[in-house]
Amino acid sequence: MPGFATADDASQALEASSEELASIPGVVGTAVGRSKSDQDYVVHIFVRSEEDVDPTKQAAAGTLGESRSEVIVSGELTAFDS
Repeated sequence: MPGFATADDASQALEASSEELASIPGVVGTAVGRSKSDQDYVVHIFVRSEEDVDPTKQAAAGTLGESRSEVIVSGELTAFDS
């Protein structure tokens, strides 16, 4: 299954699944961006550690489809007010 054709399609999928993705242990954030492997849009799922990658991929595949997301190890994320 390819990624999403447009950023809007990926954003809609993220919006529809954001609560489910946020409930996956180890997930610290999500975003829409371009795939590393091609120019399709995907949902990027940021996780705390390398140990979180495989379980997150499995859980996200059931929600978004296997190649419609990419899991990225980011560590903890902190939001700052500007």
